Amino acid sequence: KNRNARVMSELSTLASSLPVNECSSIFVRADEARPDVIKALITGPEGTPYQNGAFEFDVLLPTDYPQSPPLVHFCTTGMGSVHFNPNLYPCGKVCLSLLGTWSGPRWEPERSTLLQVLVSIQGLILVENPWLNEPGMEETSHASQCDAYKRKIRFHTLRTAVLGQINQPPSVFSDIIRMHFARRAESVLAQCDLWEEEQNEVEKSKNKALKEQQKKQTELQAQFKQKAEKAKAAASKAADKGKAGGSKASPAKGGGAKGGKAKAGAPPQMAPKIPVLSSLPLEWDDEMADFDDEYEDMLSFGPLGSLVDQAASIWSGMQAATGSVVQMPSLVMQGLDRGHGGDLSKVCKDVKKAIEKLKAEEEKRKAEEEGSGRGSSSAAGKRAAAAGASPKSATGAKRARGGDKAAAVISIDDDDA
Repeated sequence: KNRNARVMSELSTLASSLPVNECSSIFVRADEARPDVIKALITGPEGTPYQNGAFEFDVLLPTDYPQSPPLVHFCTTGMGSVHFNPNLYPCGKVCLSLLGTWSGPRWEPERSTLLQVLVSIQGLILVENPWLNEPGMEETSHASQCDAYKRKIRFHTLRTAVLGQINQPPSVFSDIIRMHFARRAESVLAQCDLWEEEQNEVEKSKNKALKEQQKKQTELQAQFKQKAEKAKAAASKAADKGKAGGSKASPAKGGGAKGGKAKAGAPPQMAPKIPVLSSLPLEWDDEMADFDDEYEDMLSFGPLGSLVDQAASIWSGMQAATGSVVQMPSLVMQGLDRGHGGDLSKVCKDVKKAIEKLKAEEEKRKAEEEGSGRGSSSAAGKRAAAAGASPKSATGAKRARGGDKAAAVISIDDDDA
């Protein structure tokens, strides 16, 4: 009994206390037969990599609620493929101290509420620098790490929480999601342009860094080649000198101090082979395999310079140990392309198409509603004229039928809805 009263009280509070504004909103819907089974939708705040995205959560209030905190499951995961935040797992787990899944202030049965949980997700998880939610990163992270992580989240927000929600909205919130993206259409379009422009700048920097590394590699190859040529020339000279010394030597007479055989010329030195490796030697397979396995996360989290340096240090070690020139594999380029999760330009293009289509559909719907309103007004006027009343307004028509209240057709704009 106490549980049911608490649940109904909280739902009543949510109806008037949920934050609903242009920047970010929270929407909640509960099952009529099971009010402890709840759906929540949070739109990403402006200025964050979650901006304008629609993020869905399942909430279940346990049987001993409020003694135990709500059970919250994150649904917008791209079918378990997207890690949107250090506190939002692809499996749906939500790490928050109020839920008992994270360190910090715990759930207090007499004071804590579902509203607190939802507002905490909105304000403490969907933040400007989500990388700092990772334990220990507050003190050690650099701006470049935060920026790299934000770029990855931006891609997934546009692909999964914007485009995915427009194309396949959850049925419970389909009307809310349509309304949200219709109102925020211009903001989403501007957001795509800005994020794409910033990503292009990063790509330019990345290409510049790769060119510098390729230049260093070319210089290193030239140095090896020069050393090889010098070694070959020295060996050839030594061989010629040895041959000349052998031909001038005369046989010793007697067994005096000057007797004996003349020393043969020094054997020619073989020019060292300087192979160019197009693939990695077997002894480094494991090391590079580990490097490749962790590369995507490193690219998502680490600054570009440190990644290039780490890769270069591995190649330099190979060259120093083998005396070989190891060609830069395509791993770096492939990895950096994966760093932001995929082709941001393509996703922006698809998002813009979806938004423009949605805008056109909304304009058509409004036009149809206005036309329907004008048709109703015209029909009322005709009925008023037939009754002998002035057809100037629907009010006159209503009064002609004996009504005391004035009738009006009210068109509610999106901004006023």
